[in-house]
Amino acid sequence: MGPNIKNERAHGLARQAAAATGKSQTEAVEEALIRLLADYGIGSDEPQLAARTARVHSIVRAYVDTPPGPERAVTDVDDLYDEHTGLPR
Repeated sequence: MGPNIKNERAHGLARQAAAATGKSQTEAVEEALIRLLADYGIGSDEPQLAARTARVHSIVRAYVDTPPGPERAVTDVDDLYDEHTGLPR
């Protein structure tokens, strides 16, 4: 069971948030708390996103550093598209 808030201002804000979003008061308060925690860097997926971004950058660096040859079929952006249809290969 959750908190029993005894603050009229908090109740009023919850009602306003619910009306503005079309959500229930509980859903509006939950969304607000998630956003508040994200502002403080808590509960966000930022570390996972940073790790994923670093991985993508390392793959791109490895690809760029690979000399052109048969193992590197794409050497230019134009290699990604069919020259006649313009569609991706």
